[in-house]
Amino acid sequence: MEKQTTQPTQESPHNVPNLERGMLILELLSKHPGGLGLVEIARALSIPNNSVFRIASTLTEMGYLYRSENNRRFILTRKLLGIGYAAVSQQNIVAASMEMLKQLRDSVKETVALGTLLPQEARLVVLAQVRSSHAFGYHLEDGMRAELHCTAPGKAILAFLPELELSDVMARVSFTRYNKQTITNPKHLLKELAEIRQTGVAFDRQEAIDGCHCAAAPILDAHGYPLATIWATGPSNRLTAKDFPGVGEIVKSAALGIAERLSIQI
Repeated sequence: MEKQTTQPTQESPHNVPNLERGMLILELLSKHPGGLGLVEIARALSIPNNSVFRIASTLTEMGYLYRSENNRRFILTRKLLGIGYAAVSQQNIVAASMEMLKQLRDSVKETVALGTLLPQEARLVVLAQVRSSHAFGYHLEDGMRAELHCTAPGKAILAFLPELELSDVMARVSFTRYNKQTITNPKHLLKELAEIRQTGVAFDRQEAIDGCHCAAAPILDAHGYPLATIWATGPSNRLTAKDFPGVGEIVKSAALGIAERLSIQI
């Protein structure tokens, strides 16, 4: 593993060594989506193990890192993502997505939404929505949480997580049963996630709410990491199972469009 220097590029009376070390740790982990162990970080940056532990533990408590329960590796969370988008552009991921969300709603006529993963909660959070053009349609509140195992957007994000992060998040999922369609077996969910990785589209077949269908696709960064997800949701008698292939492709196309806009902004 290539070593990085921990020395400041210029001598400064304002230099804060532990702050600089913390930033170096974040930069190093940004190049390793699967995370690194304490000893690996210490070796790569030539920082004592106890210093790495203290700094990384503080960053974990602040929500910038989380530590995998399986292999004890430190992994970046999405907290920096929100700061990063705010810093590099006046538009955040919501603003960058709104035009595509409106176009998607106009195409499918159903409520469409944008959301992202909260790994520590192992749930999805709704960031924005555009209401259905029908007199009746589902309404989602910004900030509301949703399950991962029984919703199309939850499965769309899970399917594209790196293996270690997926394992860690899956260990936190409650697998609550809402009806007879709900997937409550982790092995069954993993099988479906493998299929989603092949097609790029996830579906909710009344698994969380009776009479509700959803189609979702992930918004992937240049490395294939799921930054967020968009989905269309509607009554099962209007958004039918027969509509899934066509609607799924429309949703996936919109997700690709948003990903392209974000890459241009960054």
